[in-house]
Amino acid sequence: QITNTISDVQVNYCVTKMDPQGTATSYGIHCVNGYMRDSIWLVGNHVDGGYYNIYYYNGTNSAGADHGVGHRIDSNLLTNPYYMCLYAYYTDIVSLSFNNCIARERNDYTYFYGLECYYGDISRVEANRVDGYRDYLSYGYGIYIYYSNYTYSITHDTTIYINNEVRIKASMTAYGMYVPYGNEKLI
Repeated sequence: QITNTISDVQVNYCVTKMDPQGTATSYGIHCVNGYMRDSIWLVGNHVDGGYYNIYYYNGTNSAGADHGVGHRIDSNLLTNPYYMCLYAYYTDIVSLSFNNCIARERNDYTYFYGLECYYGDISRVEANRVDGYRDYLSYGYGIYIYYSNYTYSITHDTTIYINNEVRIKASMTAYGMYVPYGNEKLI
């Protein structure tokens, strides 16, 4: 758990195992909300279970000046979450790349989100693999990035999406990539 206003932290090559039936307060890696942090890097970790594999909250509101900057979430194996592999909020991410997100094989909960980010400047989303192709899902979102480099951005740069692989199956709503209200370039 990362608390308070701390910056320049790396969590690299760690293994975290959580209860896959976890409640909404069950996190594998947790950046506590309400604080602005810069340069938090999560690289090469394996996070299994929890309601969220990673809960990554590094800013104080939607205004770009209140986002933490310089973050990197790369090369992580995120497996068996109850709800989401990654939930990032108010965070400017330099690289969200080479992550492998895998939904549970069976679940009582019918929603799955692979990589979800709200209100951040995200530079690069590359070579992520999201596997949410499950019969039990009613709602599935592989990569869901909302308001990236848009109204709430300082830079208004472009989010570049390159070579991501997403498999989603859901009976009601299924999106491989859902990127509304952003400034994107899909390659």
